[in-house]
Amino acid sequence: MKVLLIHNYYQYRGGEETYVTSLQRLLTKNGHTVILYSKDSKHIKTVWDKIKVGFGLFWNPKVAKELDEIIQKERPNVAHFNNIYPLIGATAYYICKKNNIKIVQTIHNYRFMCPKGILFRNGKICELCINKRFFLPAILFRCYHRSRFASLFYTLAFFFHKFLGAFLKVNIFIFPSLFTQQYYEKHFRVPQTKSVYLPHFVDLKAPKNKVKKEGYYLYVGRLSEEKGIIQLLELFKKNPSNILKVIGSGPLQKKVNIYRKYQNIHIYKSMDRIKILKYYRKAKALINSSLTYEVFHLTALEAISQNTQVLSLFKSASNQKTILITSNDYIQKLRTIYHV
Repeated sequence: MKVLLIHNYYQYRGGEETYVTSLQRLLTKNGHTVILYSKDSKHIKTVWDKIKVGFGLFWNPKVAKELDEIIQKERPNVAHFNNIYPLIGATAYYICKKNNIKIVQTIHNYRFMCPKGILFRNGKICELCINKRFFLPAILFRCYHRSRFASLFYTLAFFFHKFLGAFLKVNIFIFPSLFTQQYYEKHFRVPQTKSVYLPHFVDLKAPKNKVKKEGYYLYVGRLSEEKGIIQLLELFKKNPSNILKVIGSGPLQKKVNIYRKYQNIHIYKSMDRIKILKYYRKAKALINSSLTYEVFHLTALEAISQNTQVLSLFKSASNQKTILITSNDYIQKLRTIYHV
């Protein structure tokens, strides 16, 4: 089977990128041909770039042309979508449907109901745009990329494509958590016939020998406000007898770096997954400090696979028991979903 894998990389890499890379590897390993079509938000640098991106949210002729050429050449059986914003957009749905390609969409965030994608604003959960046809609050509060201009363009484009039925073209929505699945079925009106619950998988091998724990706590992930990273750092700042190691990058990098002056807090930049495994194995526990509705805590899955427990610092409605699903189980379920 040929799979067209579609993803718009974020400026700061995170769980979605890990999932896409692992999925590509898993599909290829199991005999499927994968054609990766991707864009990278790191290439958005100038004001002109941002203006082009804004208009491209309505219709992106470059994306349409590129996808048409790929589909005509490769003839994929299914298109597996991940993140499409801001450089791919809903244009890709129309092109795939025009070419009779089955569309599968893995949900990684709440972007279909919240321009910011995380249901979080000013330090707390925000659901002002939920169930609204037009995301006016997002424009007022500059939720999309902290810009009223960008929020306006995103909202207008989303309203435009929703009116045209772009999101109805998706054949199957994959939800990594039951909470997110139920949330989308209730607020985005995703039909149960198009809704599939499938937790993410892990393709990491557990250590063969028991590894001696070093007694430190570990945080791995994006350095942003919704992840509760500052609150976590403040907690360890006040408890100098406990050691915290932080691995990640994000918009709060400068604020996080301030905590380097505390001897019990160690800050590391994002690193290769193989290197991170060593930190997982030796950690006393991985800490989940998220303040919002997590779609799926992929690092928790990775930690468990390395025989390390996971602690949730703050109670969230989306906190659920992490299910360890093997790559073999995942590919079997995916084959059923891909069936055309």
